[in-house]
Amino acid sequence: IGVLVLPGIGRTALAVEGFQVERFHAAPPTGTFTLVRDASESTSPGWSAAAFLSHADHPLQVERADRRIDGIIDSTTTLEAVTATSREGWTVHIAVPVTLHQSVRDSAARQAVLPGDVATSGLNDVRFGVAHGGEFPGGFSLAGFGVASLPTGDASSLMGADGPTTETGVALAVRLGGYALGTSGAYLSRPGGAVGEEIALAAGIARRTSQPLGASLEVVGFVPLSGEEPAGAEILATANWRRRVRIGAAIGFGDAVGVPRYRVVAGCSFGRR
Repeated sequence: IGVLVLPGIGRTALAVEGFQVERFHAAPPTGTFTLVRDASESTSPGWSAAAFLSHADHPLQVERADRRIDGIIDSTTTLEAVTATSREGWTVHIAVPVTLHQSVRDSAARQAVLPGDVATSGLNDVRFGVAHGGEFPGGFSLAGFGVASLPTGDASSLMGADGPTTETGVALAVRLGGYALGTSGAYLSRPGGAVGEEIALAAGIARRTSQPLGASLEVVGFVPLSGEEPAGAEILATANWRRRVRIGAAIGFGDAVGVPRYRVVAGCSFGRR
């Protein structure tokens, strides 16, 4: 469960706004994974698009002296649309996330952390990304990528950051028979706020066969660089039909801000890849 560790709760507002609490960031759609970036995306020319609905339970709580004292965000339901196009080893994508409903706790702790009115729905930070990669002998694919988020979300309602954020990293994919393995590592730079710079790690395995039904298991983790914020991770299991319709569920571990107790996901994708 995502936790803010605070020295105290009093009458003075602690103003921890300025970050996006939702951590569900869909990868450019290839039909293989949901969250893990597929390094082979740039080797398959064409375009693709996807939409994912995600419901996260208790993504943000508040803690003092190692004791959970109250909730801030009890749940979030988001819709994320992402589209990508690839050509000659390059991929560009855009993702537009929208909070459909955010359940905000009406409590003294919430008022101390998030004073005033908090929106229950709205646009999050829009992301733009570019990747370049290639395929190598043995079924290996390697890609470097960069993503920039624009501050289009409401920072005072935890739907966006105070300024642009960037992500740079590398991704590796391997095809082994009917299985696809993917992993990536990235450095996340954010403007000042309760959530700072992080290393984001992801890995997944997917079953790719000629059969209509497929499955994947993915883990994404966040390691803060400040040494003061907690780390966290989500493990997501999904089933898909012809790599187009996908449903799944995730369990959160650790107390990184935005990591939920559990998450349920449903989505669909289409395109020429």
